[in-house]
Amino acid sequence: MGACCCPSNLAMVIEEPGEGRRCGPYIMKDMLGMGSQAKVWLCTSKNIEGQLFAAKVMKKRSLIKRHHKKKLGKYGKATGKIAREIAIMKRLRHEHVVNLFDVLDDPNQNFLVMVLEYMPGGTVASDLAVTKALELSLAISYFQQLVLGLEYLHHHDIFHRDIKPSNLLLSKDKKTLKISDFGVSEFLHTHNDSHYGFRGTVAFLAPETFGTQAFHAAPVDIWAAGVTLFVMLYGKIPFGLVVNDDDEEEDEDGRKSPSSRFYTQSTQEEIKQEICSGKVRWPHRKFRDTAEMTLRKLFRVNPESRVTLAGLKRDSWLRQGSWAGGSTPSLTKKHLEKILVTDDEVHDAVKSVPRDGEKIQHLSSVVVEDGDGGRSTKHDDEDTKARVVKIEMSSGVSSKDVVGVSGSNNSMNKGSSSSSRGSGENKAH
Repeated sequence: MGACCCPSNLAMVIEEPGEGRRCGPYIMKDMLGMGSQAKVWLCTSKNIEGQLFAAKVMKKRSLIKRHHKKKLGKYGKATGKIAREIAIMKRLRHEHVVNLFDVLDDPNQNFLVMVLEYMPGGTVASDLAVTKALELSLAISYFQQLVLGLEYLHHHDIFHRDIKPSNLLLSKDKKTLKISDFGVSEFLHTHNDSHYGFRGTVAFLAPETFGTQAFHAAPVDIWAAGVTLFVMLYGKIPFGLVVNDDDEEEDEDGRKSPSSRFYTQSTQEEIKQEICSGKVRWPHRKFRDTAEMTLRKLFRVNPESRVTLAGLKRDSWLRQGSWAGGSTPSLTKKHLEKILVTDDEVHDAVKSVPRDGEKIQHLSSVVVEDGDGGRSTKHDDEDTKARVVKIEMSSGVSSKDVVGVSGSNNSMNKGSSSSSRGSGENKAH
């Protein structure tokens, strides 16, 4: 990418929000959002005039499995472990998935810069347990787009594991939705996946993630999509909110005004119990014969009987708006093409941030997988003949996030700030 002038310590990028900080060819502008694990900046590139990006400056350790941490040692080695997943993410192209353009790294520091598509419309909803419900037609449109985005990801054996409103970003006109934030996503060899334990945000987790038995990842994403639809329709999470009403009358739709309700959040254990029981707290019954029927399919405790993405595309209530008529949108031939990343693409996935006056270099070595399944380390001076690299299961660290009630000190992402003004990654883990 040519010579550049940037700080050798990436901490300077996120600790000093002043305009003009550089990282590689990217110039940091305004702070868009922040969280416990990352900060997001609006940025430009000196190589592409007039193009805006979202730069997510995050801790590398937040991308690495916990059981690897003691073995990793220096920060530079940690990045090599996720190079394959980054190479795959760069190849993802779908109208409802946020694009990843570049990843920059300083091997001597605990920060990684992910340069993403800028989504100026912000998030679908805030990270509060009580928020504003969307108009019905808009909620339906957003959910339809979410289903299509998940269909594409699942086809390529990629499971998000943290679907929620704040991870769904909008275009400037707020008509197009894209899935973002793959920090805890899983990349699998085959659809015959099995998993243990939970990761993501507690209020959006499926019942099977709390058990001791192995489970499949696709139904987990579908359950979380159901919770997201519920939030869009009702402005509240379906599990873990205790409603204390006063004596005010309900309106003609069977709803009380927000000022007439006081919500008390349950404990994490109580939320878990409600989720595992499948007991939904319906704020009102306006959608009893419409959306509620679809939500009940999404909230089936047994993942084997839970509706699939294909089933949602056939759902009678969802067959409206852009899905009205005889057929729903399908994956194109281009979408269906298998994503194969070569040895060289893995090698080029993460670029090393230079010292002042130096050119950007690729990391000197990354961990790759040989055709026979063995591991090897590829250096810059080795033969660059491409070898197809298998897509290996990996993920970010588990998260014990709990949602919070509006006005309280808790938020949906424990320990994070919910400030955002529209970005490719408004909310950061």
